This record gives sequence, structure tokens and C-alpha cells, in this order.
Amino acid sequence: MVDMRLHIALPSDDIDFRFIEREANTSFFSIQNKSGIQRAIDPSDSNFLEALLITYQGKSVSDFRFCDVRLLTQLIAVVEDYYLSAKKTISEDIYGLGVITIGLRQTGENKLLLTAVKDGNTIVQAELPEKEWIDKLFALCREYFSCLIQYGIAESFHTKQLSVICEYEKRYKDTYRKNLG
Repeated sequence: MVDMRLHIALPSDDIDFRFIEREANTSFFSIQNKSGIQRAIDPSDSNFLEALLITYQGKSVSDFRFCDVRLLTQLIAVVEDYYLSAKKTISEDIYGLGVITIGLRQTGENKLLLTAVKDGNTIVQAELPEKEWIDKLFALCREYFSCLIQYGIAESFHTKQLSVICEYEKRYKDTYRKNLG
């Protein structure tokens, strides 16, 4: 079973990425932490560091190093490029505070190899059930943007982001997923 949690923080020069696990306790908030987010984040902010924590079958697949500005929306765009690709393998750079190279490759029936390389270091490398991971990624994105809208944070911007995510998800389900069987 794939489980994903998202934590956010404001981009800051004070965050020391060499010791990101230690920084996570003081700089990052779970998206369910409404009061913490509302205290720390200005309602007009729309640019956050997003750390995606993934576990699969109880084992950690990613940690707070899998973090960058607007990581989720960029990851969804890579997923869209992947399922529109005839090769079923893709590697793309996403840009935020740094560069993360995301790789997606079909490794077997309904299996997907997810890799992420940052500053020359592999920070994610895991084979995951394709449909389950992509479905959970879309669900997490919907939850994230819905929470930010509910918390009153850049409502117009996040409403547009939610709309884009829903459009990508519909296209995924209508065109690609039905071919997975």
C-alpha cells in the first residue's frame, strides 16, 4: 500500500537543506495543520516548499529531501507527460530552488519505477504500483489545494490550481488509465 503525506514551508534562506530532517520539525507544517499554517503563512502567499513523504508497504521511499517549490504541480505535469508518452519512460527536470530530475518508467504490468535525483544524489528510487501511486498523487493534490482554499490562503490562485489538477486527472482517467485494464 502506498501512503503519501505532504508538508509545506515558506521558501527561506534560513532553511539549511544539508540538515533538512532537522529543519522539518521547525519549518514545515503538515497540510492538515490548519492553525499552524494560518499562523505561519500570509493569506496572499502561493509559493511554498512542498516535501512529499512516500511510504510503500510500510517502508520509507522518500523523506524531506524530496522537496522543492511547487513540487506537486510539477510532479503532476511529469506524470501527464509520462502517460501521454508512447515509450512509457520519461525523465524530466523540474525547477524550483534547485533542479530535481524526476524519472518514471514502466517496469512491468502495473508497476512504475519512480526516481528523483537532486544535486547528483538519488533521493527517491522505488518501484510502485502505477495506478495506486498516480491515484493517490491526484487525491493528495486535490486535498492540498482544497485545504489551502479552506484556510483562506491565495484562494483564487489555489482554486485555479485545483481546477488544473482535476482537468489532468480527468484526462488521465479518460485516456490512459482505461488502457491499464
